[in-house]
Amino acid sequence: MINTLIVDDEILLRKGLIALIDWKALGFQITGEASNGLEANEFIENNAVDLVISDIRMPIVSGIDLMRSVRERQKDIKFIILSGYDDFSYAQNALKYGAVSYVLKPFEEEEMVAELQKVKNDIEQSAREERKRTELEATAVDVFLSMLLNNKVDKVSFESNLSRLPIKFSGEEYQVMVLELNLTGILDKPAASPLIQRLTGILKSNYQGEALLIPDYNKPVYEIVYILNGRSCIGSANNIVRDLQALLKNSGITKYSIGIGSGVEGFEKVSQSYRNAKEALDFKISYGNKSVIYYTDIHESRNSSCHYPVELEFKIFEALRLKTSQKIELYIDDFFKHIKNSATNIKTIRQAVFKLISFCKHQPGTEYCNFDLSEIIPLITGYNDIDIIKEYVRHIFLDELSETGNESCNKRKKLIDDVKKYVGLHYSERITLEEISKTFFISKSYFCHVFKEHTGMNFYNYLNDFRIEKAKSLLKNTYYKNYEISEMIGFENSSYFNQLFKKVTGMTPCEYRDAEPCDANPPS
Repeated sequence: MINTLIVDDEILLRKGLIALIDWKALGFQITGEASNGLEANEFIENNAVDLVISDIRMPIVSGIDLMRSVRERQKDIKFIILSGYDDFSYAQNALKYGAVSYVLKPFEEEEMVAELQKVKNDIEQSAREERKRTELEATAVDVFLSMLLNNKVDKVSFESNLSRLPIKFSGEEYQVMVLELNLTGILDKPAASPLIQRLTGILKSNYQGEALLIPDYNKPVYEIVYILNGRSCIGSANNIVRDLQALLKNSGITKYSIGIGSGVEGFEKVSQSYRNAKEALDFKISYGNKSVIYYTDIHESRNSSCHYPVELEFKIFEALRLKTSQKIELYIDDFFKHIKNSATNIKTIRQAVFKLISFCKHQPGTEYCNFDLSEIIPLITGYNDIDIIKEYVRHIFLDELSETGNESCNKRKKLIDDVKKYVGLHYSERITLEEISKTFFISKSYFCHVFKEHTGMNFYNYLNDFRIEKAKSLLKNTYYKNYEISEMIGFENSSYFNQLFKKVTGMTPCEYRDAEPCDANPPS
């Protein structure tokens, strides 16, 4: 609604104008009245006003003087000037101070409605332009901050961006803080947006510095980078952390960690502080959930290596060689307990796991092992949870014990059945070999080999055939459009769906629907 103030020294004219127009229907609301420019000025100082409809000649402060006063205070308020004088000098002065309309008294309702519509259009157009300008400006700020964090800003670019963008940097001291936020099971991404805005707004509203959101588009994990600027702001780092923790607690968010980099001098070293904060977050596995980790606290310990359990490594190898599954599970539990207690960060844990797998893979007597290190290493690198890494390692070792005979055949059959069930539940989503590999703790090459061996076809052909069968059912039993069906069965491109459907069935989706009369009632 457009907040409107009516100003006229004649009360009957004010009340008559208010009663004449259906303001709400036009998108306006009368927020106040004034009998002269002085009263109007006081009202504008204390209230939100978008439009003033004012008489031009009034005692104490005239309509022209009111406009001049508002413009001097640089307030963006529209004016419609009313006058009983058809005098060019009045109109000229009104236009000089930005009146959008000059209406002669008396006037008809239709005339005022037309003028109000012009004002409304003008305000809405200005709002659209301001939103676009703000969005472009925000994008430019994000690009600049991202380049600054990655050490891609020189002095000329830095000074240029500071002069043209609304960036709150004025001191030479910087410190980077990174909030890693996991919203799994709490909020979906659209619902997370207001929370993210409040989190990024904490620094901009109360301190000196800037914030940048770095989302992970593959999962509901967010990284918010805070660039603190100036000694006062850096000295308030603990207060900022407390503010963040309070907001997260009130929002029901329990999965997060905060890494705080070292203080640096000069914009050229912001990237160094950012790297420090990220390195601090590598230690979250040791510090636990909701941890606040200062780089300065872990600087000395971050280079210390995990005390590698050589004896357990040999015991796991022997259990694998002798095919004793109970001992493998027992020793793997002991192995992970040891490295969890002695390692300081997730990278060190991964290195210990790589060393174990590599040792078992290359020892004499284990040539039969089907470990594919080129696939295992990237998978483990993608896991940040030690329990998930442990479960994956347990799977790949136990898999080696059932690679022969009936047990192997039954195990592979169960795997194929489980994958088919997974496809049946998730066919409308994006399914890749990488997803299957992670979900079932198997390498892509091994899965492809087993799937084709048991089904006679490769996995993607099976997935496409399954989806086409679902499409046939939808074409026969519903009135959904082709592109809607394409989306419902997991195809992102409707053209590809049409081509594949014809390749599999020999008909286009439209031809198939025409050949198979729809059993459903047509939409009303």
